[in-house]
Amino acid sequence: MIERLRRIASSTLFEVMAVLLLSTAVAELFRSALSTANIALLYLTAVSVIGIRRGVRPALVASVVSLAALSFFHAEPRFDFRSGHPEDWETLVCFALTSLVTGNLAGRFRRQLDETRSVAERNERLYEISRLLAVASRGEEIVQVVRREVSAALGGETLILLDQPDGGLVPAHALAAELEPIDRSAAEVAYGKLRVAGRGTDTHGESTWHFLPLQGDRRALGVLALRRPLDARPVEAENARLLVALCHLAAVALDRHRLAEEIRAAQMLTETEKLRTALLLSVSHDLRTPLASIIGAASTLEDLREALPPSDQEELLQTVLSEAARLDRFVANLLDMTRIEYGGLEPRPAWCDLRDLIAEATRGLSSVLGQRKLEVELSEDFPLLYIDGVLLERVLENLIDNAAKYSSTNSPLRLTAHRDGARAVLRLFDRGPGIPHDQREAVFTLFHRVREADKRAAGTGLGLAICRGLVEALGGEISLEDGADGKGLCAEVRVPLGGPRVESPEE
Repeated sequence: MIERLRRIASSTLFEVMAVLLLSTAVAELFRSALSTANIALLYLTAVSVIGIRRGVRPALVASVVSLAALSFFHAEPRFDFRSGHPEDWETLVCFALTSLVTGNLAGRFRRQLDETRSVAERNERLYEISRLLAVASRGEEIVQVVRREVSAALGGETLILLDQPDGGLVPAHALAAELEPIDRSAAEVAYGKLRVAGRGTDTHGESTWHFLPLQGDRRALGVLALRRPLDARPVEAENARLLVALCHLAAVALDRHRLAEEIRAAQMLTETEKLRTALLLSVSHDLRTPLASIIGAASTLEDLREALPPSDQEELLQTVLSEAARLDRFVANLLDMTRIEYGGLEPRPAWCDLRDLIAEATRGLSSVLGQRKLEVELSEDFPLLYIDGVLLERVLENLIDNAAKYSSTNSPLRLTAHRDGARAVLRLFDRGPGIPHDQREAVFTLFHRVREADKRAAGTGLGLAICRGLVEALGGEISLEDGADGKGLCAEVRVPLGGPRVESPEE
């Protein structure tokens, strides 16, 4: 009962009658103080209020009812529609014309206000949708946003079919039910001829789906389909425009996503070509150089073994061994970089002593270090590490090798290590020319070598790139800073101590 009374109270007819009855009651209350013209203005105000609140038709109805009330209650003789005074007829005629014009203008104002509000709401919704589509980084997210917004605006079920390289249309998401042949035919027409098809159109109108094309800048990308209940009211013009705008936004977002994918694929192809070229250059120069030295030394031993003194033979053997070790490091770097690039690096932590790792790392670097001294300084409380010792050893080997190559032969290298909370901090200092600040990040990329250093030592430009990949695989960080007293370079490595409990070497 209460709900019924509420519906009646909210109805247009109830509001019209309530406003007119209130106007009549006020006019009757102040009848002695108001003239007929003033009472007409009161009814005219009521018509304007109804027109602004309810629109043109209720305002016209209110103007007719107001004319009748003015004639019946306030024109002489009262309570009779027949008027005996000419001035009353003039007042009634002027009131009728004025109320009709005023009601019509007020109703139009109301309609324009509703249209303005509707346009503002639609623009706000389109802005929000465009914002959601702009931040969507994957095609699945774009499809999900479009389906959700179309269903929220128009109701019913929404699906999106996207084109494939072979020309067919494939659903971009899981369907609740398979499409009928007539539905697929309508979708093909909408996609191929770029026009609406399906329910409510002349093309395959017997289909239960309404299909709209998704047209990108270069070609059609697919179709958007909407299926509403059969007893649902037809889509209003405003919602139809909203649906068209949503299709346009969806097409722009999908086109942008596809273009981004094409650019990404082209960049990957370019990077692959660069990597292949750099790898070929590395193989042709940096790998062939130690091979040539090995072949030359071995050939000399084979051909002139009897004529060479033992000291020369020993020197040639040392050349073979050092160049073979150098070749082994180059090949190991290439393999490590391949594992890093393809995500095949899985750390296997175990308890290890940093002193042992440093000893193993420098074992194969005797020819690189030469007479150069490596000073190792570990803090007294430095613990055992629960880490993948093989990977950390490779990091140390590449850092020491890099520092030895680009520093003078008579300057020592210094390696320090200390504990900083739950991390171990390793620093390697050299007295070389250093690296300019604007190139310290670039040297961690593949095959990058500092311009000034290219004339000083041979190398593949992989060392620091591999160090960063290995350190990040260990959960740590690596950076380059100024050396001691601003001279040379300091490579700083921070890795987790790891393990359920950190033990010191004395424990």
